[in-house]
Amino acid sequence: MNDLLKHIGIRIQESVEEKNWPGVEHWSKELLKYAPQKTLGFKWLARASLAQGKMERAAYAYNRVLDFENDNEEAQRFFSEHARTEIKTMDASPAEVPEDNYHLLSPDQKAFLGRAEFDAATAYETVSMFAEAAEHFQKSFYWFSHPQAAYKAAEMFHKSHKSYEAMKLLRDTLNVNPNWIEGHLLAGNIYFELGQLSSAQNEWQTVLKLDPKNSEALAKLRSTWELEHR
Repeated sequence: MNDLLKHIGIRIQESVEEKNWPGVEHWSKELLKYAPQKTLGFKWLARASLAQGKMERAAYAYNRVLDFENDNEEAQRFFSEHARTEIKTMDASPAEVPEDNYHLLSPDQKAFLGRAEFDAATAYETVSMFAEAAEHFQKSFYWFSHPQAAYKAAEMFHKSHKSYEAMKLLRDTLNVNPNWIEGHLLAGNIYFELGQLSSAQNEWQTVLKLDPKNSEALAKLRSTWELEHR
């Protein structure tokens, strides 16, 4: 794998030197295919897209850079120069902003919309409307990729008997942030309630690798061990 990534890196550099931006775009996608958790692929995809005038693709790539490096100056500069002008204040409601314009919003605008959806979801949860809460928590996560929104969306999906959606959201989020302890704990709890004991134990054991003194994971593993040995 290391040799493959090195080869791709060389091809990117060759394409950059030749100012072959379609080539840079192609090889950056190849890099992301094999190393999706590295920002370098998104950075080169953004630069290649920008050089070709593909603004929405550049915005998508720079957004992903900010997911990993929220203080990245290059990405922040892009949004300060190319942010949408249609929303001039922060008093627009989420419903007024089409989701397909996501990549043209500035980080501050997305954070605002994410908070608004999170508040709406919390209100639905308060009155035990779990399906509606899940939808709004997921929208909050869409606008602003905060783990707490993903956690609550997964929790609400599970409570509304949509455990497949819950686990898909958790797995996608954990693939990007494998050290997310709360996500592993919730995944373990859901697996346990679904009767998938070994999968649940794997999640709790992962938590203990990250936090050896985690009391919840220790208690869960102890209780499942007692169940198995009765």
